[in-house]
Amino acid sequence: MTRGITNTIRVVTTLLNRDVRDLLKVGGKVVDDEFLDELRRTLQEAGFGQDESEWLVAEVRSTWHGRIVQEDELLQHIKMRVREASD
Repeated sequence: MTRGITNTIRVVTTLLNRDVRDLLKVGGKVVDDEFLDELRRTLQEAGFGQDESEWLVAEVRSTWHGRIVQEDELLQHIKMRVREASD
């Protein structure tokens, strides 16, 4: 489990930064079901497992569903949640 979380943190700080930026447009994007599906695919393509991806998507949904999210805000939230899970 610890090895998987360590790998997850590494992925968040490298590939995910680029991939999530591709999802967000200038001025942010509304977090709706379509966005969450795109985020799920992006997480899995970046190396997150099914369970980790679903957990992070649920975190983003509970925090921002229906709201506009900015790139830096979303990335910080994901990194924070992954770090908390690794403690």
